[in-house]
Amino acid sequence: MALEKSRIDVDAFLAANSITWPTYWDGKGWQNDVAERFLVKLAPCYLLIDRQGILRARGGPTMDLKKRVEALLAER
Repeated sequence: MALEKSRIDVDAFLAANSITWPTYWDGKGWQNDVAERFLVKLAPCYLLIDRQGILRARGGPTMDLKKRVEALLAER
C-alpha cells in the first residue's frame, strides 16, 4: 500500500527499492481504502494481504517484507 498522492512518486520508490510485488495505490493519501480498512495510523507500516483480503503480516521497517512476500507467493 502506498499513501502518496502521486503515482509518479510511488513508481519511483518501487523502482528505486526493487519492489516487484503488487502494491496498492488509490491516490487518496491517508484516506486510502486499505489504510482505513486496516486502521493504519503510522508510516511506514507494511501490510501483507493475501488474495482473499486476509491480513497475513503487519509490521514496520524491521520486518523482513521480502521474505514474507516470497513465503506467501510460495503457498500458491
